[in-house]
Amino acid sequence: MSNDLVTWYRARSRRDIGSAVSKARKREGANQFDLADRTGVSRSTIQRLERGDDVSVEALLTCLAELGLEAVFVPRGARLTVSAR
Repeated sequence: MSNDLVTWYRARSRRDIGSAVSKARKREGANQFDLADRTGVSRSTIQRLERGDDVSVEALLTCLAELGLEAVFVPRGARLTVSAR
């Protein structure tokens, strides 16, 4: 098993998800316009996503994929191990 450090985010609310997307985008050095251009999702939708407002699941998944992330659902309180491939 690899001990490489990877960045991961725990989200239990729309606001948490938005914060994770914002942090991941900033880690890449991208602004909202960059992410909008790369995904075809409007900047206003990205703003709403990062604020924790309602957006489509498709917009969320598109942004996550572009940022190299994916959603994983686990039971609350589960112990997780996240490692680099």
